[in-house]
Amino acid sequence: MAARIEKLLAEEIAERGFEDFDEAKYAAYKDACLAFVDERIELYNSLAAWLSTNFSVWGLNRSLGPRRYVLLEGSRP
Repeated sequence: MAARIEKLLAEEIAERGFEDFDEAKYAAYKDACLAFVDERIELYNSLAAWLSTNFSVWGLNRSLGPRRYVLLEGSRP
């Protein structure tokens, strides 16, 4: 993930034409990008953990169509 962020950040800096982008500033931006991605992963993992503990079984109600999911069993949020 860090390598991908480095590549995207370098491309973005070049595309926008930032001139005085020294190593310290680059490292700070890279760290901020990594922290942002880590926070998103933590948020989504927390949400997935909450859903898995609060809803034991999810099912598909075919009468409502293929994209309409209903709670079959489990506790309410």
